[in-house]
Amino acid sequence: MAYTVFMIGGFIHARGYPNWAVRKWIHVAGLTLWAFVFVQFSLLEVLIQVIVFFIILIILSVVPSIKFTFFYISIGKREDESSIEAFANPIITGLTIFTILLFTSEMIFLAATLSLAWGDGLGEIIGRPFGKHKYIIPFHPQNLTKSFEGSISVFIGTVLGINFALFAYGSLNVEFFFISLITALIVTFFEAIYFPILSKLIDNVLVPLTAALGLVIGKLCI
Repeated sequence: MAYTVFMIGGFIHARGYPNWAVRKWIHVAGLTLWAFVFVQFSLLEVLIQVIVFFIILIILSVVPSIKFTFFYISIGKREDESSIEAFANPIITGLTIFTILLFTSEMIFLAATLSLAWGDGLGEIIGRPFGKHKYIIPFHPQNLTKSFEGSISVFIGTVLGINFALFAYGSLNVEFFFISLITALIVTFFEAIYFPILSKLIDNVLVPLTAALGLVIGKLCI
């Protein structure tokens, strides 16, 4: 199923869509898939699946006629991102969400991963084509701008991801819904203000970690 996500990404590229659309398809669909797969199996089974996935990935990458990894890095990386950063980003992201699964509950893991998939994903999917109202990110050396439409989409996507996980595990109530709103607001604020100033290698780390930490603290407060 994971390779089906990549194949559809290749089809999107072949249809002439921009690279960011390919990247965000793989981001949203891939993370959503892994989130639901991970919670269905034990940690050992998850680890075996990840190892098998990367073994196949390496094999496909060294075959000269395929060069799977290099192709998707070339069509899916950010405009200002090096090939090394594009290669390292999913690995670091995978290690982060696996760590969250290892040290928290399945519910928090699912909420954090879906926050990254849907929140961060929707931010660019909506912000790029429809973001008409811009604001300048404070303290950014290049005065980078973001759109209010994109940031609102990050907030909505994060709320949806967290509450889907809460609902799936029978924990959705008024208190947790309020916690999800506060957590989503913090994620949106950091994603909009601070993450662009930091390395692109850690933006996919801080979104799920922020969501997970917000839920852990919220859980202790109710």
